[in-house]
Amino acid sequence: ARSIDCQCLERPRRRAGLDDTLVDAISDKKPLPAMEPDVAAAARYGLELTGQNKVSQETFDAAVAVLGYRGTTEFTTVMGYFRLVGLNANAGDIDLPVDRTETDLPV
Repeated sequence: ARSIDCQCLERPRRRAGLDDTLVDAISDKKPLPAMEPDVAAAARYGLELTGQNKVSQETFDAAVAVLGYRGTTEFTTVMGYFRLVGLNANAGDIDLPVDRTETDLPV
């Protein structure tokens, strides 16, 4: 079975205002560029959690300082939801129809 290519997420990330250098680094699985401390804390949290299925206390504390406890919980939940959807899509070899007429959902 093939996996969904994360390249399909580049356009929404760019529309959401993420810096092209950051989008490229995430897509290419390269080291993250220098960024504002609040963005860096959230990015590190997301990458560490999805890469290791856990985060260090330092990473958690930095995320909470930026997002708050509720925001960090919501961020974690959203990441978990997208992983769930991705696993289901990959298990069933689901892809978008080539002839679809719907536009992309806004981010």
